[in-house]
Amino acid sequence: MPQIYWEIGHPTVDYITLANWWNEKAFSHHVYIGHALYKLSEGNSPSWKSNREMPEQILISRRLSNIEGNAFFRMKYIDMNPNGFKDQLQNDLYTNRALVPVMPWIDSIAPLPPQRIVKKGFIKKKRIEIKYAKNQIPSTDLQGYLVYASGSKDSIDIDDPSGIIKFSPENTIPINQLKLPDRKKSYIWITAIDNQHNESAPIGRIKIRKK
Repeated sequence: MPQIYWEIGHPTVDYITLANWWNEKAFSHHVYIGHALYKLSEGNSPSWKSNREMPEQILISRRLSNIEGNAFFRMKYIDMNPNGFKDQLQNDLYTNRALVPVMPWIDSIAPLPPQRIVKKGFIKKKRIEIKYAKNQIPSTDLQGYLVYASGSKDSIDIDDPSGIIKFSPENTIPINQLKLPDRKKSYIWITAIDNQHNESAPIGRIKIRKK
């Protein structure tokens, strides 16, 4: 994780130049750029006083094929919301949940998917239960489940993180904890996730109507 703590256009250590250099030195591994979040409050140059500096750094990194993500020092400055950056993260830059990219040189084997999901409740369906077959043993490195909501009853695209509505380490999920999309009905799909963020094939579907 290179700490590129200089601004775009710096006369000797330009952010763009350094980001491109690290992109070329990935050697088939992940590179996550470290950003100087603290400089939005403490930096002296005009760039750090601008509400575009940090978003532009992130957008530049996303155009580089070997840069897999971003990290920020220090995280306490997020809540301080310097230059409205926390708002930009929530409303524009990071609007969807997503998995950390898989590191296939460590582990590339997806966990065993559940057999099915069911809605449970005596009169009103109050929870989703994730079921394995009697002869199935969940993967030893299982971390939990991603819950997806789709408008389609036929499939879910797990490469599209906009469908993710929840991660749960438990195999029972209260329906009232699901933040459903703004449509009358959604179809719920589940994937299993291991400790290296490998994801199983999706299992579905159950229909939930929004009140």
